[in-house]
Amino acid sequence: MVKNDEYILDSDSMTMTIASGNFKGSPIDTLEKIKQTLYKYGPMVVGIWGHFNNIELNSLNNPRNNNNIISQESFKRTVKGGKVEMDHDVLLVGWGTLTDNTQYWILQNSWSEKFGYKGFFGMKIDDRQPHKYFYRYTYVKDIKDASLNLDKQQIKNLNKTCDNCIVQLNLSKFKYGKLSISRTSGTTGGNKLPTSDAELNTFYANIQKPNLSEIKNPYKNNFCWGSRDNWTRNSVLIRSRSQGTCGSCWLFAAISMIQSAISIHTIVNYKIPFNVPLSEQWVLNNMPKLDGLEYKNGCEGGNPDMLKVIVNGFKGLTSKGFIKHDGLGLIPAKDCTYKCSEYSQTGQECFSRKCEKGPVFKSQSRKYTPPPKESPYVKNLKKLWKDNSTYIIIGIAVIVVIIIIFSMKK
Repeated sequence: MVKNDEYILDSDSMTMTIASGNFKGSPIDTLEKIKQTLYKYGPMVVGIWGHFNNIELNSLNNPRNNNNIISQESFKRTVKGGKVEMDHDVLLVGWGTLTDNTQYWILQNSWSEKFGYKGFFGMKIDDRQPHKYFYRYTYVKDIKDASLNLDKQQIKNLNKTCDNCIVQLNLSKFKYGKLSISRTSGTTGGNKLPTSDAELNTFYANIQKPNLSEIKNPYKNNFCWGSRDNWTRNSVLIRSRSQGTCGSCWLFAAISMIQSAISIHTIVNYKIPFNVPLSEQWVLNNMPKLDGLEYKNGCEGGNPDMLKVIVNGFKGLTSKGFIKHDGLGLIPAKDCTYKCSEYSQTGQECFSRKCEKGPVFKSQSRKYTPPPKESPYVKNLKKLWKDNSTYIIIGIAVIVVIIIIFSMKK
């Protein structure tokens, strides 16, 4: 990653893998270390088992469920070929404590506000280490102020475009008990978009945060970035929305990470939050244009590191050779609304949405630079060399030998 102060995200923003792909796992970070990281850096993207075979998780789509805290199975592969594996990204936003002192993680999903409690759910904390049920976690360390090009009044004006976007959670609404279990059909994220224009989830940045080695009261038992139970005394989370049938959970969680990072940044520096949902559709539309990406179709998967490359830009060697493109930046969701909720890999195309307005959240001097096109002449020469290189080399060698012989005779 090129280091440049104009990038929105610091180049050192990082992903930590806390379980290996073979599901044996390794306790790289303990429960307390995860809590300390969440407390210090803000909400983080975590990978969980989200398949529809995860009946407890999917049962939270059932409106009859008054309880919304689940017991997550450990990652595993069974003898019969079954598996519990990481296949879904969500946002880890805090933890809570029930009256019986049972603790639970608080997470935000991308399956609409009808899922769980306002789109959030709890995951019971037991005697297992987090690597048993979280595959990795990702957090943003820093936001580059110069890239925003916003002053306090501009932030206020943008906030007015979404008056009811911030979520406020009541931790007493999280309950653990018997769930009404029903197997759901379809793919992950099969709910339709809610009718409201509410947006996103969250994440955050490393600017002027308290340097604490352990969690202090009053946050030891309850801490949440979606309420006032955090050290900013503000919710920095945008209301939950739905990815639909597009496999873009990675994008919803990761783009929330950036939105929330900007929000914490503006709270610290301007004393006001940043309530502006950012557009997932902008990223989906532009991914096919970028060389060097593992995926061109964001509805077929991705990861937070991929979004960092898309936003920041990239310069360097890849398996496809030397790749360079400048970051695409991000734009408000109102300028590029989400169109992929009805996505089908064999049916409707959702990437045709045109979003004419340029990126707001990046330096205006940074433009997308497509790779240079080769002229037909150069292409023909390359093809000629590829098809006849042996004969060309022999011919050159013969000519060199003839020249040497004639020079010796002279």
